[in-house]
Amino acid sequence: MSQLVCMEGSGNYAYIYTSDGRRYLVSKTLKSYADILDKTVFLRVHKSWIINLAFLQDYCEDDRSLRLQGGREIAISRRRIREVCPVLRRAA
Repeated sequence: MSQLVCMEGSGNYAYIYTSDGRRYLVSKTLKSYADILDKTVFLRVHKSWIINLAFLQDYCEDDRSLRLQGGREIAISRRRIREVCPVLRRAA
């Protein structure tokens, strides 16, 4: 789990991105992973994204976006901005 950078939901599948730059396709939904992952380490920032807070590099509340180590930029959903930003502030 320490190499898991983020996860992207795609229907009934999810892509897992790792710190070595690899991407894996798995046949589980993002919701199923959100239910089992440690909520102190992983944060759902969008309907389609879960991030590992250890890889958070920067975030911009005004633009509703964040950047992970490695340069990946992810949008923060409008519905989740109020619950996500306090967690991002603590993690950054």
